[in-house]
Amino acid sequence: MCALRPLAGAMRTADILGGALRGSLLRPLAGAMRTLAGRVSCLQVLVHAQAWQEAEPVLVEVMAQASEIASARTVNLLLRVANRIELAGTGPTSTLADSAQDLRRLLTCA
Repeated sequence: MCALRPLAGAMRTADILGGALRGSLLRPLAGAMRTLAGRVSCLQVLVHAQAWQEAEPVLVEVMAQASEIASARTVNLLLRVANRIELAGTGPTSTLADSAQDLRRLLTCA
């Protein structure tokens, strides 16, 4: 029973983040979406919260600017985000899963 406590806490955190992002807290994130780094950060938060529907348009925007990414740190972060999407199984939408694979190809071929 005690071994499940951390997992329950992580799931609760994801529920809270997902709910917050769907609600009123999404408005302040709109300001962060002005820059590529902001979009990448928002994408990471959305994927971590398993807010798959909200992550789709952000990933599309990031992919449109993938050729402009010059930072190895940002590339590594995006590769980790793509991994998280791919390892999530049936949770992400098919569009998001396909886009994550395409993003990986873009980043590793560049």
